[in-house]
Amino acid sequence: MAEAQLSLNLDIKHDASLSDFAGPGWMSIIDAVRQLHVGLIGQLYLFGSPATGKSHLLSAICESFIEMEKSAICLSLNELIHTDVHVLSSLENFDLIAIDDLEVLEQSSQWQEALFHLINRSREGQRQLLFAANKPAGDLPFQLRDLLTRLAQAPAFKVPTGHDLADRQALLQSILRRRGWQFDDRIINHLLTEGPHR
Repeated sequence: MAEAQLSLNLDIKHDASLSDFAGPGWMSIIDAVRQLHVGLIGQLYLFGSPATGKSHLLSAICESFIEMEKSAICLSLNELIHTDVHVLSSLENFDLIAIDDLEVLEQSSQWQEALFHLINRSREGQRQLLFAANKPAGDLPFQLRDLLTRLAQAPAFKVPTGHDLADRQALLQSILRRRGWQFDDRIINHLLTEGPHR
């Protein structure tokens, strides 16, 4: 019986833009991203509750690297965890490797070790790494302590929750502008006050 080939979605979502994160709550994170752009930092760790924009931000950061004519890949461990762990091999050839959903590695020492080795290979090749999880690195219940040490070396930022009106307004206005949409002010006010905060 032939095995079905697993199709992985490794594409950057081109509908993400750093301009979406122009609200005041995102300023320190975007400043860190700019430092990542110019090589002042080699790693960045983002954490926060589900549905706070982490995946969207990772895609936007990867897109910004591609616009700078650098290579970038964005991986969701939530999608990869049920595949072959060797998928993390040879990724260190990318200028930026963005890894989302770190928390799903909690029960897999094999994946934790593979990520640890990817970090080491990426550092040797002077590649940059971007991580996202639902909690700070020190709170991840990983068995591989060396991996936690590597993750904790990255500057870490908690993403805004979405409750700040100015952050939501900046995000909405950026998306509307990029798509060329114009809404009546009453609709925008309704979306900002009555719409989802995440």
